[in-house]
Amino acid sequence: MGELVQLASFGLTESEVFSALGRVKVREVDYADLYFESCVSESVSMEESLVKRATKNVSQGVGVRATAGEKTGFAYSDEMIMPAITQAADAARSIALRGKPGKTKVWQRTQPNALYPALNPLCTLSEQDKIQTMHAADAEARRADP
Repeated sequence: MGELVQLASFGLTESEVFSALGRVKVREVDYADLYFESCVSESVSMEESLVKRATKNVSQGVGVRATAGEKTGFAYSDEMIMPAITQAADAARSIALRGKPGKTKVWQRTQPNALYPALNPLCTLSEQDKIQTMHAADAEARRADP
């Protein structure tokens, strides 16, 4: 249950997540699960005291799987909001019950996200501050071992 606490940063509650799961796990569905992913990574590399490369990658979304007998339905959304999760849950259940193979993306954002973003520690420093920190670490390392 501790993992559900992290979903609060996306405006999701435990009861909403279990409600979405309940939409999938109906009497005819043998197994259902929701998979949540939110990953932000940032990398800065230096060579000879110069910043050579900086990258940032954001991956997030929710996948829904439903299994009915030998049939499995998958649906997903890049957005972790209840309308998207509900549509993915309904689509995965429908695919599994129809018995036709398939995978579908069900949610397409039509308006900008109005929710406040979760606090991301990678965003607490400006790019210039990150570069200065890298230079300071490089200088300290070179002082210790020229």
